[in-house]
Parts: sequence; structure tokens; C-alpha cells
Amino acid sequence: MEPATHYTTLGLIRSAPLPVIKASYKALVLIHHPDKTVHLSASERAQHAATFREIQEAYDVLTNASMKAAYDVELGRHGNKVNLERSTFHRAYSFSFRCSTTSTPTPSSTSSKPTPGAYARKPSYRTFSCSDSDRIPLRFQCQSKLIATRLTREDRRSEDSLMDDAALRYTLSCWKDIAAQQDVKDNALDAAFVQIMIHEYTQKVADREAEHEEWLKKMASPKKTPQPSSHSTSRTRSQAKTPTPAQSTKASQKASAKNRAQDQKAAEDASRAQARAAEKASKETLRQAQVEAKAAAVRAAKEKAMQLAAEEARKKQEQIRRVREKVAPKPKPKPETAPAEKSKEAGANGEPPKTSVKKECGTCGEEHASLAEWKKCSVRNWKERGGSSDEGFVTVV
Repeated sequence: MEPATHYTTLGLIRSAPLPVIKASYKALVLIHHPDKTVHLSASERAQHAATFREIQEAYDVLTNASMKAAYDVELGRHGNKVNLERSTFHRAYSFSFRCSTTSTPTPSSTSSKPTPGAYARKPSYRTFSCSDSDRIPLRFQCQSKLIATRLTREDRRSEDSLMDDAALRYTLSCWKDIAAQQDVKDNALDAAFVQIMIHEYTQKVADREAEHEEWLKKMASPKKTPQPSSHSTSRTRSQAKTPTPAQSTKASQKASAKNRAQDQKAAEDASRAQARAAEKASKETLRQAQVEAKAAAVRAAKEKAMQLAAEEARKKQEQIRRVREKVAPKPKPKPETAPAEKSKEAGANGEPPKTSVKKECGTCGEEHASLAEWKKCSVRNWKERGGSSDEGFVTVV
């Protein structure tokens, strides 16, 4: 059985990027981590532990760019295979441990002497040298394992911090039950690990109980503790000593200097107040002038707008008048006066009425003065032709 490369251990190809390497590592850790195999037997836990060590070594090498490049060069030198005698990154004892977990030929119970080849041949170990090429990878692996252990412990603490008191106590009881198992007692490493877990959860339960007691004390204590009333009398101030002449002179000088400073400050304040008042008056005058100018401009604009509106109204009325004159009907001519009316008007004026009958007769060619003469002429002409008077009168009428 040939030892597997780090890529084969993680189930990757050589061109796998870093995120894929991390994802594969996390998936395998969830299966082979010692915390996930506590329910298995001792032999199965040993197999998972060996696999977990190989996974951890592969992850440490492939996630480091310089170590990964050196590992790829080593694989290329040996034909993409692991040479335990010359490999810098693979350990011979891990491979021998995995081989030992498989079926190993044992001596026959019937024969008193073991036959040749009945036992597995002793594996050949790589000689460890004191060079940096051997020491640096081993030191790096040890540091990586320590970091992984710390990270696992921190994850466990963060998960346990979300548990309540009952869950912590039950977890502690589970670890105590595991410690009482016979297979754990037989394995010193498992027993030590279980005792460490019992110690951790015992401390966590004690801390949680202490926090609960502290919380109860805070709830029971009043929010504001009353302050004890002090009946001690305040000390009386000692009377001032009688000032000496030098002290009185200094005091008078200080008082006069203070008075002068106050007078000077009052004068400065008065001058500043006058300057502010003058500036305020000038600003107010300027503002009033601006307001008046603005009001005058507004009035002029209003007057101009009114004039424009009046002119527009006048033009509109003129246009309406012209349109009305254009579309208005023309007056009809006065009809002529009828003949009867004309005769009446003539009779009223003392003049003989004028008739509209032609004065020249069409029968005799003479002029007749009245309608009666015209009728007589017509009747006479008719009689001459042999007609009756009644018929002729009707015809004439």
C-alpha cells in the first residue's frame, strides 16, 4: 500500500485553489475530528485520529504558499508519488501506523514456532537529521497542531456560552459517564482528554452559578442605598488676623487696581455700545431706504400695469365696435309715397291732387285731365266697335 499524497488525503487535484482546499478540510474534519468520534470504539477512534493527523498535515502544507511549492517540486521529482525515505513532508511512522491498523498476520496457534514471514516486516524509518530541512517542518507541524487545538477550544467555548445552566450540567454529567466507561479507562490518552473536559465543564458550571448568585444579590439589594445622616458640626472658620501695614497697603493697591480695571472696562463697554448703536442706526437707515425704493418700484410697476390694462381694454372695445359695425345690417331705403296719400297731401295743401295715370290716352292719343275722362274715352271707343257699356266698364276696371 503506497502512502497517499496530501492532495489525495484531501481529495483534491494539484490545481485546486485555496478556498477549495479549506472547504475540503472542513468537510473532512467534521468526520474525523476526535470530538466527533467519542462514541466509537478505541480502535476506530485510533484510525480516525491517524486520518485526522494526515488531514491536518496536508492542510498545513497546502495552505502555505512556499511549502506548497516545495511539496509540488518534491512530488515532481519522485513521479507524483511519496518516497518516505527522501520525503521532507511525509512521516514514515504515520504510514506504518495506518498499515498496522489493518489486518496483520499473526503466528499460528497450532505451531510452536512461527513460520518465516508470519509477522509483518519491521517498517523502515527515515533517519532524522539535525538540518533545517527536517526541523522546520516538524516545528511548523507542532505549532499548527497547537493553533488548531486552541481554535477548537475557542469554538467549544463559544458554543457552550449559548447553553443554559441545565445544558451545561447535563454535558458535565455526560462526560462523567464517559469517564466511567471501561474502554476509556483502559486508554490513558482518552482518559486524560475526558478528565480535561470534565475539569472545563465543572469550571463553567461553577462560573455560571456564581453569575447567578451575583445577579440574585443585585436584584435583592435596593437601587439606592440611603446615606447615613452626619450629625457632626461644621468647623467654624478662624477669624482673620489683624492685617499689618504692609498687607493693608498691598490690599489698597489691589483694590485701586481692581477699580481702575473696572472703570476701564466700563469705558470700553460704553464705547463699544456706542459704536454698535451707530452701526445699527446706519444699517437701519440703509434698510429703510432700500424698503422705500422697493415700494416706489412696486408702485410704478402697478401704475404701468394699470395703464397697460386700460389701453388694452380700450383697444378691445374699439375692435368690438368695428366688428359690430361691419356685421350690422344696412338700413333699407324709404319707400315712395302712394298716389292716394300724395293726393291727400295735395288736397290738404289746397292744390289739385296729382294722379299717377298717364295723361296721354292710348286710344285717342290725347291727354285726359282725370280718370273719368279716360274712362269715357275708353267706353266711347268700345261702343264704336260694337260692345256693351257694362262689359266695357268691367274690362276697363
